[in-house]
Amino acid sequence: MEDIFEKYRKRLVHIGIFRSVVLGLALSFLAVGAAALVAWIAKAALPVILGLTIGLGAAVFLIAVPLFYAKRFRPTERAVAERLDALGLDERSITMYECRNDPSRMAALQREDAKDRISAVSKGKLKYTIALPVVLLLLFGAAFAAGTTAASVLSARGAGGAEETNPASPAEETFTVTYKVCDEGTGSISGDPIQKVTKGGFTEPVTAVPASGYRFAAWVDEAMVPLANQNNPRSEINVRADMTVYARFEKGDPPASGEDPDGELHEDGKKDPETGGDDQKDDPELPGQGETEGEGNPGGESEDRPNNNNVIDGTQDYREKFDREALEKELTDGDLPDDLKDILGDYYDTLKP
Repeated sequence: MEDIFEKYRKRLVHIGIFRSVVLGLALSFLAVGAAALVAWIAKAALPVILGLTIGLGAAVFLIAVPLFYAKRFRPTERAVAERLDALGLDERSITMYECRNDPSRMAALQREDAKDRISAVSKGKLKYTIALPVVLLLLFGAAFAAGTTAASVLSARGAGGAEETNPASPAEETFTVTYKVCDEGTGSISGDPIQKVTKGGFTEPVTAVPASGYRFAAWVDEAMVPLANQNNPRSEINVRADMTVYARFEKGDPPASGEDPDGELHEDGKKDPETGGDDQKDDPELPGQGETEGEGNPGGESEDRPNNNNVIDGTQDYREKFDREALEKELTDGDLPDDLKDILGDYYDTLKP
């Protein structure tokens, strides 16, 4: 009897193990999903989530598979006979199994007939099949485990929990603005010398502070070229790249009160920002400058005193001289239309003394 059923029993052993594994996976997925759900609700840390879900899922699987095989899918001789009869043997296999110890002639004939019919059945007809409810349970368990595990992991990493913060957008660029001193010992930077700025933003103001015996000269770039903005304190606006700004100091006394770093005094005792010269009383007196302010022109220059910056020899205004010479050359040698020469000639007449 056992020899007849052996090849079919081995086939059913494989099918039983397969079905046990499928059911074990389904239960394992459900256990993982339940563990992840609890961890999500408890806001557990990521290592706890991974340890709990992996450990519980593996334990359920290792326990469930042997239990399902032993209690449900391990093929006995009777189970083999019933599966063979289901292939169209009209209960010949189960009859042979039940009459295996009957010595009667009739029982012997039935056993012989059953052996002939069973030997004609291919073991390939015993299929690896799974019931539809088991398939649905497996799919639901996998989806449940995947969803709850993903949610709990994201929550633990701060991407989906209630304590989520709002970090800066990864797409938002930041740049570094660094302030340095050209030569150590000549001065220092007051304020934050290294600042992180978002694209298009501005820095906090910094001040170039000269050391004793030095004065602030200029803000320069890495090529030591003076920058357009020479304000001190200084702040960068609309930052769109990493940059380094240097404070250059030179030997000299710090600027007096009311004096800018270039030494120019303005209306309240400063230099004239247009002329760039010192207060006129400190300059050597030039011809035409000795006159005092006229009574009819209080607070201004004497009508006879020329503008120092425009004087060549104390009497000749260089702008007037050059304008006249240029016009004379253009009127005599230039290739200009007659009407334009007439206009320039009229202007030339206004320049004549």
